[in-house]
Amino acid sequence: MLNVNKRISLVRQIFQAFIYINSKGVLHRDISTKKILIKKYEGVDIIKVSDFGLVKIPDSTLTSKNTEFKGSLNDPKLEVIGFDKYEAIHETYALTRLIYFVMTGRRTIGSFNSEEFENFVMKGISDNIDERYKDVEELRNNFVKIKDFN
Repeated sequence: MLNVNKRISLVRQIFQAFIYINSKGVLHRDISTKKILIKKYEGVDIIKVSDFGLVKIPDSTLTSKNTEFKGSLNDPKLEVIGFDKYEAIHETYALTRLIYFVMTGRRTIGSFNSEEFENFVMKGISDNIDERYKDVEELRNNFVKIKDFN
């Protein structure tokens, strides 16, 4: 079982990976617990993001309106508005759910031991899109402010 410090280290690596991915104008669109791989190099856990088969590239015409909704952690609103409308705000939704999983080991969002962490998660998955984190950097900046995960 991973201690809190190791979990935080993995989350910080996930942020760095997605900040880099998004800086290239790419949205992953298929974030799930199975797409984050952990490899141990000389005793250090390193994350790798896998499966870029559904990436959204700016101005690409490859994503049709009828693209099948995928990504086990994706925003359910995408089923209504269309997967081709996927934006950074949907990436932060899925990442919030992924972070919850990394920090708790649970896929289903439930009880919290920390009010700070609960507020962080609830903002990230808010039903009101305007209340969510606008990009991965904002998500990361709010995560690092959390002092108590217990």
